[in-house]
Order: sequence, then C-alpha cells, then structure tokens
Amino acid sequence: MRPILAIAAITIRSAVRSKVILCLLTILFAIIVGLPLTLKGDGTLEGQVQIILGYTLGLSCAILSMATLWAGCSAIATEIQEKQIQMLVAKPVRRAEIWLGKWTGLMAMNGTLLLLCVAATYGLLRWATQPARLNQADRERLVRDVLVARREVRPPPPDVEEETRARFEQDQKSGKLPPNMDAETAMEALRRNFRALSGAVPPGSARSWEIELPEKIADDSEITVRFKFAVSSVEHNPTAGMWLAGTKAERDIIRIPQTNTPLAFHEFKIPAGALRGGTALVLSYVNSDDSGLTVLFPDDQSLSLLLPAGGFAANLARGALIVLAQLALLAALGV
Repeated sequence: MRPILAIAAITIRSAVRSKVILCLLTILFAIIVGLPLTLKGDGTLEGQVQIILGYTLGLSCAILSMATLWAGCSAIATEIQEKQIQMLVAKPVRRAEIWLGKWTGLMAMNGTLLLLCVAATYGLLRWATQPARLNQADRERLVRDVLVARREVRPPPPDVEEETRARFEQDQKSGKLPPNMDAETAMEALRRNFRALSGAVPPGSARSWEIELPEKIADDSEITVRFKFAVSSVEHNPTAGMWLAGTKAERDIIRIPQTNTPLAFHEFKIPAGALRGGTALVLSYVNSDDSGLTVLFPDDQSLSLLLPAGGFAANLARGALIVLAQLALLAALGV
C-alpha cells in the first residue's frame, strides 16, 4: 500500500505542475463563479435553477473530464519522456502498483475537485434562492416542484399483435406484400403502423391510457404529466383539447382544458389524491379543437408521468457519484 500511496502523491504533484491542467482548473472555477452571474435565464424560477445546475455543473463536469483524460495520458508518458520511469521501475514496485498508484492519485484529485464543484454549485443555488430574493409562494414551489428528484413512468405500449397478424395474413393471401420482403420485416412495418394508428385522436374523439404506478403516491404530492403530440397538418397552430384524469372506476375526476402547440413537450400537474388511494392512473385526451384536425400521439415517448422520488440533496449526491464513476473510467483509460 505504501508504494501505491507514494506514486499517487507524485502523480498529484505532477498534475498540479502541468500548465494545461492549471489552465483547465482556472476555466473550471471561472465557470462556477462567473457563469451564473453572466447568463440570464427566461425570467422563471425553473430557468434560473436550470442555469445553475444544468450549465454550471454540466460544464464543470466536462472540464473535469478533459483534465482527467489529459492528466491520465501524461501520467506515465511524461515520466518516460523525462526518463524518470527508469528510477521507478528499478525499485521493487510491480507494474500493477504503478498503474494503481497513478489512478489513485488522479481519483484523489478528481474527488476533491468534484466535491468543491458540487459544494460551490449548491452554495450558488442557495444564494440565488434565498428568502430575500424569493417570496413565500416561490420558495414553496421551489421545494415542491423544482428541487425534487422525479422518476419517469411511461404507459405500456398498445397490444397490436392480433391486428398485425390478421393484416399480415390478409396481405399475404392477396399478394400485396412485396416479393423481396421477409415476413419479420413486413410484420414490424405493420406493427409500427398499427401503433401509430392507436395514437390517433380524430376530432371529437378520445384516447385513454391506463398507467400502473410502481407504488402508492402520497395524497399531498403531485403527479406531473408530460406529453407531446402532432397534428394532421403541416401548420403547427395551437390545438385545443381536454385532459381527463381519474381511476378505472371514475375516469373524469379531474378535467384540465389545454391549448398547446404541436411537436413540443408540455406539462401539467394533477394531485395524487385524485387516485383515491389506488395505484393506477387513467388519463384520457379529448380532441375538442374546432379545426377538424386529428391529434396524433405517435409512440410511447409521447406521454410519461414524472413521480416524486426523493429530495434534492440525495439526488445531487447520486449525480455526483455517477460523474465520479465516469471520471474513474476516463482516468483508467488515460493511464
């Protein structure tokens, strides 16, 4: 263990003396401090948090990744170029210990810098959302809607196997299938076609989804519904519709009129108390637009539920661990 720690200390000193690494670290801290003060969001609370978390922390992780890869590649190459590796291999140190020592030194540096980045980002977030800057309603919405971990749940894909097989057999008997197309390719094409048709909502009609939740949601929490649709027109004018939310027994407990632009993601919230203690949510979309257009939900990516799954601090820690694992891989590849 002592040789590994000694090599790790040498690796840290070499990285600190590198001008490229020092330049990248300077850019890193300039991003953490300067970016939230120079970039302006869309004026909303979500936009402000997005700049601090998305841009600042995201760019910081990118800079750390570049610095890690550079330091890993130069960890042994520099010693070979400066003929210092001969002194190291002449000692009773195995090659695996040399590699592990280099990697340990890089990861010690990465862990420290990542901790500083996360702490600085969290501090900037607390400073930007302090009570002097936000009113009581915004602070409550910040905790409830923005600084919260959410899991995504999608409805099951529609079962179109029966229609697909029936149409395939019909087309096969009538000779409508191309002669150079194999059965599996033809079946998959028909399957995609029927799935697209199942997501079509003609004028005055409705489309329903039954979504089983992984667990019961607390009645005082909210479920976020995210959706995207298309229309049967080249013009993307706002389209009016009505969302119904409820249970299997009562599907219209909540009615939410919406007028949305096609081909863009939209969200609305429903209280978990609407489920009345159940774990299945039934959503229905009614096409009430007077333009006569058909609304299309083409695939399973068009609709999803965002469920509360924990607090902000725990989610930030999990994100930092994921980034640390990526840095560990980059350091291993570099060395």
